[in-house]
Amino acid sequence: MDVSIHYANRDISGCDYTCNGESAYFENFLRPGTPRFLVYAGARDGLNLSRTRDLIGRGWRGLLTEPSPLLFPRMREACLDLDGAICLNVALSDSPPLGGPDARVSNLTEILRSSECPAQFGVLLIGKDESAARILSSLDVRLFRPEIAVIPDANLDPADRRAVYRMLIDRHFRYCGAVGDDSVWLSKEIAVLRPDRRKSTDQLFTMNPSGTLQHPVLVRYALDQPVVAHGEAIRISWGESSMLFEGWAFADVGLVGESSVALDFLELQTGKLQRVQTTRCTRSDVATHFGDSALQFSGFRAAVSFHGWRPGMYSVRLTLLRNGVASSRAADVAALELTLHAFELSARAGLASKFLSGSGIEIGALQRALPVPSSCVVRYIDRMPFCDLVTHYPELASVPVQQPDLIDDGELLLHIADASQDFVIANHFFEHCKNPIHTLLNFARVLAPGGVLFMAVPDKRYTKDVLRLCTPYRDLLEAFRTGRREGLGVLHQEWAEHWENASGEAIFDRAKELEASGYSIHYNVWALSGLLEFLISAKRDVQLPFEIASVVSAENEVILILTRIG
Repeated sequence: MDVSIHYANRDISGCDYTCNGESAYFENFLRPGTPRFLVYAGARDGLNLSRTRDLIGRGWRGLLTEPSPLLFPRMREACLDLDGAICLNVALSDSPPLGGPDARVSNLTEILRSSECPAQFGVLLIGKDESAARILSSLDVRLFRPEIAVIPDANLDPADRRAVYRMLIDRHFRYCGAVGDDSVWLSKEIAVLRPDRRKSTDQLFTMNPSGTLQHPVLVRYALDQPVVAHGEAIRISWGESSMLFEGWAFADVGLVGESSVALDFLELQTGKLQRVQTTRCTRSDVATHFGDSALQFSGFRAAVSFHGWRPGMYSVRLTLLRNGVASSRAADVAALELTLHAFELSARAGLASKFLSGSGIEIGALQRALPVPSSCVVRYIDRMPFCDLVTHYPELASVPVQQPDLIDDGELLLHIADASQDFVIANHFFEHCKNPIHTLLNFARVLAPGGVLFMAVPDKRYTKDVLRLCTPYRDLLEAFRTGRREGLGVLHQEWAEHWENASGEAIFDRAKELEASGYSIHYNVWALSGLLEFLISAKRDVQLPFEIASVVSAENEVILILTRIG
C-alpha cells in the first residue's frame, strides 16, 4: 500500500502552518532593510507545524536542515514548490546526529558560507529536537549574525536554560519574549519598536550561666486556651487584633515563684522569633491536683496581639524564665496559622488573571512566584544563580525557591530587549532598588506599548519598617539625577536595628557587614499614600510613561498595576 505523502504544488497562499503564529510574531521585530534570509535547524518534515513555510512562500530564502534520514525526504518533497528553500540532510553538531549514523555532521558557519548567506540575516530557528547549545557553538556570529534567534527552551531544566541564555548574552543578544515553546532573542544592535499589544509533659534541658546544657529537667505544662484538637493548628485571621493564651506550667525543681513563663512564636518560613511575656495567675486546681501548695501561682495568661505580624505558620513554644533569662524550653505546645482574608489570599492571582497576558518576565520571585493565567509565558530573572541565592538568603533554605532563567540586574535589565515584553512582574523588589525612578524607566523601556507592570510593594505600616521614616521623594529624585544614592550607611543601620534587632554598637557593626556583603535591604520605605505620591511626582518630573490602572491594599502590601503609555 502506498502511504507516501505528496506536498508538491500545494497552494499555500493565505495559510499559516505555525502552531502559535510565530512567523507573524518574528516580523514584528525585523527592520525594513533586513535581508529576508532564515535558517531553520531541525525543520523536520517542513510542513506540519512549520514556523517558516509561509515566510518562504512569501519570498524569503531559507536554509532548512534536518538530520533524520527518515524525515529529510519528506521535507525535500514538501519544499519542491518553494523556490527559496535550500534543504540539507545534515546535523549541525560535532556529536553523533540524532538521526543516526547516515546523516552527515557539519558546522553551521561553513554551511552558511557555502549557501551565500548574508552576513546580517533575518532569523535563526532551532527545532525542538535539536541541541541549542551545540548549534550556537557552531555559529560564528562575527561572520554571520541573525537579527532574531528562536530557541526551544520550554522543556529545558533551569540549569540548562540558564546555560543557553548565557551563550546568547555572550553573543550580544537580548531576551525579547516567548512564543509557544520558544524564547525569542534580538541582536543587541537592533532597535525594536513593537506594535501596541495588550501536649501535657516534655523533657527539657536547663542552661547554666555559660550557656551550656545541664542535666535534663522535667517541665509540666498545659495550654487551656485556645482549645485546639490534637494535631490541628490554631487558626486566626490576619485582620484579628489579638488572642488570649492561658494555661499552666512549672518545673519539678525550683520554686514556681522564681520563674516566669514566656510564649515564643517561631515563624517557620524565616526562622524569626517573637517572644511574648505572660502574666502569672493563680491555679488552685493545679496545686490541688499535684498536692503542692507552691503551685498556687503556676498559671499564666497573655493577650497576644498579631498586628504587624506576617501571615504564615508559627510554632508556639513555652519558655521558662528565671530572673529574665531562659532556664529551659519546652517542645512546641501548639501550631499557629495566621491566615489572610479570602480577598487577600486571592488578590495577586485575581489581578494577574485580569491584567496579564502574553509573554513577560518576573524579577526576584524567590519563594513566591506570582500565579499567572495559563495563557502567559514567564521567564524568571534574578541577580545571582540559584545556589548563590540560597547562600545569600539563608532564611530561604527550607522553602522552595524559584530558579532564575536569566541572570541580570533587575534595576537595569541589560539583557532584555526594548519594547519586547507584554508584562513585567516585580513583587517585593521595588523597595530594594537604590535608584527606583531609573528602575521604573527601565521597566518602561522593556515593556511594549500597552504592556503591564505588576508590582507589589510592602506597606510599612504592616512590616518591621513601621518605625522607620518614609523615604523622602527629593532623595530619590536626586539619586536619579546624579546616579548616586546618598545615606546608604544610615539605611543599613536602620535595617540592622529594626529587622535584625541589633542594639548599641552592634547596629554599626552589623550595618558594615550588610554593606560589605551586598545584602539587599529595604532602601525605600513607603505607606500607601506615600507610594502613590512618589509615582505622581515621578510622572510629573521625569515624564514617567505609566498610567495607574489599579491599586489594591492586601496582606502587608500594596499591589500596583501600571500600564505603559506611548
